[in-house]
Amino acid sequence: MEIIKFLQSFSNPVLDKIFSGITMAGEEFIPIIILIIMFWCKDKKYGYKLGFALTFSVVFNGAIKDIVKSPRPIGREGIKSLRTKTATGYSFPSGHTQNITVLFSSLMIEFKKKWLNVLGVVLIVLVAISRMYLGVHWPKDVVGGIVFGIISVLIGNYIFEIEDMKKRNIIFIFLMILSLVGTIFFKSPDYYKATGVFLGFFIGYFVESSYIKFSVKATTFKNVAKLLLGLVGVVLIRVFMKKVLPLGNYGDILRYLAIGFWCTAAAPYLFLKLNLAEKEVDNEINVNN
Repeated sequence: MEIIKFLQSFSNPVLDKIFSGITMAGEEFIPIIILIIMFWCKDKKYGYKLGFALTFSVVFNGAIKDIVKSPRPIGREGIKSLRTKTATGYSFPSGHTQNITVLFSSLMIEFKKKWLNVLGVVLIVLVAISRMYLGVHWPKDVVGGIVFGIISVLIGNYIFEIEDMKKRNIIFIFLMILSLVGTIFFKSPDYYKATGVFLGFFIGYFVESSYIKFSVKATTFKNVAKLLLGLVGVVLIRVFMKKVLPLGNYGDILRYLAIGFWCTAAAPYLFLKLNLAEKEVDNEINVNN
């Protein structure tokens, strides 16, 4: 509590806006943008690897939160809390901090660029500080988010490489079943959303890698068109399915499953039909430019 109070001793309207902006880097929008750029336009194999790490991480985070059931500092005397609408579920570990840690840990491991390492460390630290400054997380929460974020990437990369090398899906299917079983025990909306996108991602992965097999190679114009069309699809699914499906956990799991499936299979299929992408040739290897 003293650490939060110390950070908030510098509080003013300008810093409030700055840290509110910084904390948004740990929300779902930026990881999704970077993921679909990688998956649709840059390097499909790495896109799958990053997507697995991110989706595995959110399920992992949701399960831990429901097990630990740690209360947030929101409402504690002497602590001012901002952006509380984005502070859903329990407190430990910090989902925002874990998201940004997974994203940049994965990017740093994959691309090994000094500027990316510096940017990643700075953003991870700033997002962690922002969660405490905004009064929505304790210090242990953000430390836990960093630790579990790194663990998620290491485990995710290891599992993905094994499954991809052996061309099998046994572990993926086991994890899908395990996440579904978790819905019996974990009842928080965050866990259901995480499970939905996890299931949608892997169902899409099976469909795309077996039948669609689109190539990321395209002109700049086509890549921009893919991104715009794909993002419109994500927004439409979020908005309209929320109105059509019943409110609650089961509606959330279906909505987020649809988003995961759209990103990995439905959108690539549409790209092929609209001539924005071509079929992947045999033994095609996506190489980073």
